[in-house]
Amino acid sequence: MFNQPVGFLTDNVQDMTLMFSNATNFNQPVNFNTQNVDRMDAMFAFAFSFNQPIVFNATSLTSAESMFESALALNSSVTLTPSLALTSVHRMFYGTTSFNQPVTLQTDNVTDMSEMFAQSAFNQPINFSTSKVQSMQYMFSYASAFNQPINFDTSSLTQVSCMFQGAARFNMPVTFSTTVGVTDFRSMFEGATAFNQPVNFQTSNALNMQTMFFNAVSFNQPVLFSTGKVVSMDLMFEGAQAFNQPINFDGSSLIDATQMFALATNFNSTVNITNTSALTQTAKCFSMLPRSINPSNCNGEYDSDVFQCEFL
Repeated sequence: MFNQPVGFLTDNVQDMTLMFSNATNFNQPVNFNTQNVDRMDAMFAFAFSFNQPIVFNATSLTSAESMFESALALNSSVTLTPSLALTSVHRMFYGTTSFNQPVTLQTDNVTDMSEMFAQSAFNQPINFSTSKVQSMQYMFSYASAFNQPINFDTSSLTQVSCMFQGAARFNMPVTFSTTVGVTDFRSMFEGATAFNQPVNFQTSNALNMQTMFFNAVSFNQPVLFSTGKVVSMDLMFEGAQAFNQPINFDGSSLIDATQMFALATNFNSTVNITNTSALTQTAKCFSMLPRSINPSNCNGEYDSDVFQCEFL
């Protein structure tokens, strides 16, 4: 029930974690001195009514994880500066279904941006310093309005799984300085139904490309990946209805290609996957059958007027 002014002296406060969490009626100005605050994790999480501008001195702030998670009414500007000590913005705006305002943060030392805008209404330019970020997994997952170009320094990046999963309007260039450290590309563009941009990624250390373009129904760009270490490509292009590009992959480490091109209804290009002695799973590799039906035999040696597949 609480929704009263808060006139605290906070000069020496170091921790504001969960301060207004689940205060579902609270919607008052917050004019705190925050220069010594180290943590603001979940500070306004599930504060469903809160919609006040935030201007905080973030000199000491190291973590803003879930700070506004599911603050459903929030659509006011957020300014946290200077924020050079900040290392994690994990789920910071997760589930903010009204939020579409500029975010002013200094992210020079942030290492975790996972789920930062997942399931939010956010659609603003992203001008973050990202050179130390290791995880961007789920960063824009189901951010249904997001459609801004991405140009990130990804020198430290290792995780991009599900980064644009379900981002239905996203169709902008994705420019990463390098992805040589990334091991997991799983579901990166799964369900990104508008996406059809070049994917110029360095994938020499990738292990997992499972469901990478699953149901990315508009995607039809060359995929010139280094795949010598990839173990899993199952469902990689399943349901990618527009996809029709030749595949030339090194399958030295590949174990699972289950349903790799299943329901890719427009696919009619050559598939050459070499060095596949480790391959054990190719069930429904090119199946056009509904998922509820299991074919009696699909061993990857498919050869017809439609498909030419070669596992060597």
